[in-house]
Amino acid sequence: MIDQSLMSLPPFQVGPCDPAPMEQATLTGLLTQRARHSAARTAYILLKNGEDPQASLSYAGLYASAVRLSGLLHRTAAPRTPVVLLYASSLDFIAAFWACQLAGNIAVPLPAPRSPQRLDALAAWVRSSGARTALTTSRLLERLEPHLAEHQLETLSWIVAECAEEEFNASPDLKEVTFALPPPHPNDPAVIQFTSGSTGRPKGVVLTHRNILANQVMIRDAFGHREHEAVVVSVLPHFHDMGLFGNLLQPFFLGGTCVLIPPEAFAQRPRRWLEAISRYRGTTSGGPNFAYELCVNRDNATDAPLDLSNWSLAFVGAEPVRAETMERFAASFARFGFRRSAFFPCYGLAEATLFVSGGRIKDAADGADNAAGEVSCGPVANGLCVAIIDPDNWTQKPPGQRGEVWLAGPSISTGYWQNLEATIGTFEGMTTDGLGPFMRTGDIGFLRGDQLFLCGRLRNIIIVNGANYHGEDLEMVASRAHASIAPGGCAALGLRSSSGEQIVIVAEPRRATRRQFDAKVAGEAIHRAIAHSFDVAPAEVIFVRIGTLPRTSSGKLRREACRQMVMAGSLTAIGRWQRRERPDDEHAVLDGTAAARVHRLIVAELARVLGRGEDFLCTDETFPELGLDSKDLFQLADRLSVALDLDFDPVLFWECPSIDRLARAIAELLETRATA
Repeated sequence: MIDQSLMSLPPFQVGPCDPAPMEQATLTGLLTQRARHSAARTAYILLKNGEDPQASLSYAGLYASAVRLSGLLHRTAAPRTPVVLLYASSLDFIAAFWACQLAGNIAVPLPAPRSPQRLDALAAWVRSSGARTALTTSRLLERLEPHLAEHQLETLSWIVAECAEEEFNASPDLKEVTFALPPPHPNDPAVIQFTSGSTGRPKGVVLTHRNILANQVMIRDAFGHREHEAVVVSVLPHFHDMGLFGNLLQPFFLGGTCVLIPPEAFAQRPRRWLEAISRYRGTTSGGPNFAYELCVNRDNATDAPLDLSNWSLAFVGAEPVRAETMERFAASFARFGFRRSAFFPCYGLAEATLFVSGGRIKDAADGADNAAGEVSCGPVANGLCVAIIDPDNWTQKPPGQRGEVWLAGPSISTGYWQNLEATIGTFEGMTTDGLGPFMRTGDIGFLRGDQLFLCGRLRNIIIVNGANYHGEDLEMVASRAHASIAPGGCAALGLRSSSGEQIVIVAEPRRATRRQFDAKVAGEAIHRAIAHSFDVAPAEVIFVRIGTLPRTSSGKLRREACRQMVMAGSLTAIGRWQRRERPDDEHAVLDGTAAARVHRLIVAELARVLGRGEDFLCTDETFPELGLDSKDLFQLADRLSVALDLDFDPVLFWECPSIDRLARAIAELLETRATA
């Protein structure tokens, strides 16, 4: 039942991206109008295991859930204050997001930590946001409670979503409070978006209602979407800009349908993505380059039927777009109806809400690709102004010449949350001829005709599997990992490999320790410190003589020069960190044949996931120390569940974060099943 107060609301504006209609629009207005005009339509379908529908929400049902939760939220959090949203991929998150909008709060979507190591990052984001209230589920809160005090998170007021309906029905006053709230202004903050790697010095991008809705118009127009026709299939994290604004909000903006596959289910078996597109006749779907790589590398051997003919727009973004990946994917899945012309390389960043540019893939004959192999990221969105600027003197570069990409327009953020210095440095760029202010992207690119090409970064950001890691944060942790490392003597580099970008650390030892320096010990310390802090491991640690790292005359690291030297092999190494081999008697730590059998299986499957010999897997190391990220762990979980015919919660990897401990735990589950 839709509340009658909806019927008196003014029409929501979804016209062209010009200032007048956008000034009158808010997310709250969008929600209420969708609930009124698209009430019975299915807004979201959740495939919890990536295959079977677990739940769905109509527009009316979503509105009702959001109203119930917003009443509780209003009672706990003051209007216009940040509220943390801590959820796994679920429909609960969507209801919580809209509850924040109804209650007049600022949503702060954060990833639910999958390991104790990531609690430090969560605490840093929460502190930076200043939030005093968090929305979550009872299951996740139960898992977090033993760690809250250690990370200064116990002072948050936690609201458990499952209790909302019961409390709402038991409190008549809550039924009235939502409709008494003043509507937000289009320029009020709606979301604070933190990037995945901004842990050492978190910067929360402030996005207003106007920013978000302007970007939705840009996406709609660039993608050629029509109202009520889009079926978006999402495998992306809901707390990142592409997953939130591109996959969850765009179909909602259009009155279409979004089919949600949790990222872990996709990582376990990438073909689930393609099967969902086939089954639900998905029209729009996509992700980072590595998502397409996974499908080609792991799902190309089967001829199980698929129908991808309805997939008319396959966007590729969030990391450098590789032409060879798109060609391989198109060739592999053409027999199932996938068309190469569906590819839509695009470029965006959180500071611009999401979308900046995009377009259909062009052939070299069309003049869209140059000799260096760069892929066009399409024309810049209607409504945005782009300038290519010389980063040294802030003058405009002519067409075809490289410079920093600067942007201005209605979807550009107002700045970083409570961080004036960073806001001025990023959002107040002025050219020497007085044009501005522009947002400085930190990305290097050039324009050819109306096409934008990206070819590098000024910002020290390394992108691994679509997640951003700030080089300065990695360098700080590495330099403090061992007493033999010189202060400020580490450079974190992103080097391309066949599977994407990898982290490489180049480090200088202290002069005082050079005679006793042990590269194996220091490298292991750096490796462990980064793995524990960031849940990702460096591919290599290279040690060089003190004073070898290239620097400017003022002492600043020249990271790009260092990267080029590593690639060319011209940086003389005095040592390299190598992963230690597994002791021959390592299996002896396990008791019982069941545990030993499971242990051998985990080692074999993990070696396949990592593409590494079994002798180089030290089974008492934690999974991050072994170099596994969440994507790898989900693949391992899928392989083990199939091999053992056993369903187990991936949370087990949190509780048992090494091969030895995991083998014992799974053996106990098998024994329990056998005696049941």
